[in-house]
Amino acid sequence: MAAPRTSLAPLVCGVIVALAAPISAEPALAVGATRPAPGHGAARLIDERSLTVGQVGAAWALGVDAVVGVTSDLAIGVSHSAAALGEPRDGGGVCIDSTAHDCDGLYAGGFVDARWRVPGAAALTGVVRLGVAAAWSPQLRLGVVARGAARHLWWRIAPEVAVALDRADGDRDALSAPTWLGVDLGAGSAWLATGLRGELAGFADAVVVPMAAGVEGRYRGAAIGLAAGYPQLLGRHASTRVRTLAWWIGWGW
Repeated sequence: MAAPRTSLAPLVCGVIVALAAPISAEPALAVGATRPAPGHGAARLIDERSLTVGQVGAAWALGVDAVVGVTSDLAIGVSHSAAALGEPRDGGGVCIDSTAHDCDGLYAGGFVDARWRVPGAAALTGVVRLGVAAAWSPQLRLGVVARGAARHLWWRIAPEVAVALDRADGDRDALSAPTWLGVDLGAGSAWLATGLRGELAGFADAVVVPMAAGVEGRYRGAAIGLAAGYPQLLGRHASTRVRTLAWWIGWGW
């Protein structure tokens, strides 16, 4: 029997209405690796949950993402959530046992990262991350964030290679290329997110294409946002039954 189709449109539209307040038009912290001006920054607490059939609302992880501008060219960040890493699920931070999954430990991993302006290319931000992924697998992640805008539309693409630093447990290098297309709503930003991800070895056979929608609003530095979607809509093990939800509160200064 075919899995029932679920539309995210009512969910996103409802949140947009709820967030109708004067805010900055900049994309959310979850959209690519942001690089704030010196002395400025942003932080958020993000709650990740499952929307999979039979597990709706089951907790996954609770994480903190933060970034501070050090110079006009450099920012230092901490990334725990799946969204901050351009992933559709499997975020780090505090792992929460639920019907969605069993935790290997209290801490599900996270990354410290450096973000810098690529010389001669103001629209590009280089990113280097060092930390541990799920099951305490050490990784070095190298990537770049490209961004652009035209009138009320904006886009981001953030290809990143994850290099496994411990091969003992069979960890492999992987490639992800999350992509966002968003719109400035005046009262906030809404976006669609997709991309490619998979292990580098046999990438064509392992590739997965997620699809999600998100919205964030801010007022006087405070932020609230929501994103939901399908982490494996197309590609290997494609399914419309596996769904995820993340919501967050944050502050920028």
